[in-house]
Amino acid sequence: MAMTQVMGTCVECSEVKLIKARGLCAVCYNRRQKTGEFKACSGYCNGEHAQPSRPSKSKPAQPSDFKVSVDFGPAAHILQEIRQRAESELRPLSMQILWELKRSVYPQPAAEVEA
Repeated sequence: MAMTQVMGTCVECSEVKLIKARGLCAVCYNRRQKTGEFKACSGYCNGEHAQPSRPSKSKPAQPSDFKVSVDFGPAAHILQEIRQRAESELRPLSMQILWELKRSVYPQPAAEVEA
């Protein structure tokens, strides 16, 4: 089916151009389409031609977002205990701290601890 092209004034930029759809020239129509403004038809077709919404392109978490600085000043004895455990278990201090945090957040059931 051939599309009929109509000259007219674009409702957005007010220039006389070929109208692509919805009263918009091709430039304005494509700009709105790229921004996701046309997610569904205007209602006259009951959404039969609705475009699926795109998944959001959220920024993935960066490693720097996961860094935390902890002041062990008031509890220096805890840091010393963690250092001793890290040495005995052959882990770097940072990994031992993560291990201790994981154990406190996700405690193991008593049956698994005995095994």
